[in-house]
Amino acid sequence: SALPPHRLDPAVRLSSLDISHIDLLNETWAPGGNDRSRRYLTSLIRYFPSICLLDAASRPVSWTLSDPFGAMCHVYTLPQHRGRGYNGVLNNLLAKRLHALGYPSYGHVALENYPMQRLRER
Repeated sequence: SALPPHRLDPAVRLSSLDISHIDLLNETWAPGGNDRSRRYLTSLIRYFPSICLLDAASRPVSWTLSDPFGAMCHVYTLPQHRGRGYNGVLNNLLAKRLHALGYPSYGHVALENYPMQRLRER
């Protein structure tokens, strides 16, 4: 499943997260920003599937991680890149990757995050 061409910046490319992205993830995660959250996110990146879109400078603009239970989590798109359907595409691709590894398709969503709940249902 690909994004409509008019919505995808040609400089954005599909990739996986790596440890060089940890500071950005830790800063943008609401309960993050500390050493404990940094260690937790580092372990997710190192040991479990993730997916992201990188800009021309190889910085993540949108991402989805998975956890030890195969759940999709820590979905985020930088504010200046929102409204382009990135979360939907990344969630779909990671769900397919996790399913191929034998995990069901599901994810964690904050109770008040209704847009993400609808995305997960789709």
